[in-house]
Amino acid sequence: MKKVQTILALIAVNLLVVVGIEAVTRGTFAVRDTARSEREEEPDERALLPAYDGAEYDPVETWRELWAGTRIWLSYEPYTVWSRKAISGRYVNVDDAGRRVTHNNFDDSFDDNHDDNHGEVLEIWQLGGSTTWGMGVPDAETIPSRLALLFNEFGVDTRITNLGDTGMVSTQEVLTLLRGLQTQAPPDLVIVYDGANEPLGVAEAPELLNPHYLVDRIRDLFEGRNPKPRESAAAQLWKSSGVFRLVKAIRWKLGLKDAPPPPPPDFANPGGVEALAASGVGVLFENYGFSEIFGTEFGFRPYFFFQPRPGAGDKPYHPSEQKIIAGLRDDAEQNWILRFAEELRNGVKARVVAGEVPERFQDISDVFADVSEPVYLDWVHLSHRGNRRVAEVIFEALREDLCADPPANLSLHVRGQLRGACSGIEAAQR
Repeated sequence: MKKVQTILALIAVNLLVVVGIEAVTRGTFAVRDTARSEREEEPDERALLPAYDGAEYDPVETWRELWAGTRIWLSYEPYTVWSRKAISGRYVNVDDAGRRVTHNNFDDSFDDNHDDNHGEVLEIWQLGGSTTWGMGVPDAETIPSRLALLFNEFGVDTRITNLGDTGMVSTQEVLTLLRGLQTQAPPDLVIVYDGANEPLGVAEAPELLNPHYLVDRIRDLFEGRNPKPRESAAAQLWKSSGVFRLVKAIRWKLGLKDAPPPPPPDFANPGGVEALAASGVGVLFENYGFSEIFGTEFGFRPYFFFQPRPGAGDKPYHPSEQKIIAGLRDDAEQNWILRFAEELRNGVKARVVAGEVPERFQDISDVFADVSEPVYLDWVHLSHRGNRRVAEVIFEALREDLCADPPANLSLHVRGQLRGACSGIEAAQR
């Protein structure tokens, strides 16, 4: 009898100890969580870079809104895999269609002088990744917004739809264009501004041709190769306990983290990078060819611009940009991606020399060759200064082409405005 009492007493003591530990750990984490929620959120370190010098907006608040939107941005989109959800903020806004709001678009809805020409504006769609979408800048400083400003100031009523999105590669852009043509009237012009995202999916799945970003994760979800097992009630109780969080915190402090992801394919093999980049160049220009076919079929004119990125383009780099590039070189995966980007750029330049590019293709990877001020925020994104320069280069290329050879599909109203604006340029040059 005494043995039973002793055992029961030990069990009771152990239970009291466990309950006490759980109460203490839960209370500690509750206090910490409350303090964290009340503490002002640390700004994204990129918001403090010299690339924002002279900005007429608050970079810290811009990044806060960008991250708030990014945390909820994933929304399934047929064929293109993902899009964004609507968000509304001071600097960052996404409409119900999942498109970043473009500032400076011409709006004739309240203009009595344009009643006879309602809807007869120059319609432009711009495709690309997060650099087109505008990561790092407010709505008014995205490349499409700056381009709309330049066209409307030129004297041509213009509306630009921003079809860019995070991580998009050229195949997704072709599908985005196709999906848009299935549901909307075709635009007058299509601008494709890309090239930087091509290595991302390849680093994850080199066996695929031009794979999209996060392909492994999405493939695993679809194929059920790593299905999440149904947890027992005991397991769920354990994972909700304060002791479980304490064990995780101790493991983290001791460096006992989860196994890191495998390194990129052939990251130590330059030949592997070269071969994959050569395939990437081929796919990139095949997709440009598809866009040209769509343009012929649907009556729009496509333009293609191969974008700049740090470490794979000529620029007198600011110390802050040199630090960004050094950080990329120090990381095995990022260094592999940077080498891929360099080889991709070399392949593009070789095509330009050989004349094996679309009629309206421009390599603008050296657009900052004479810009000593900092423009890069990270591995590819630009501040307002960089976006303005890119928009100016794209505008000049389009203006020169449209003045020399205006597309037949333009409305009479736009053709008349274009004729007047181009005549003004010619008169000024005499």
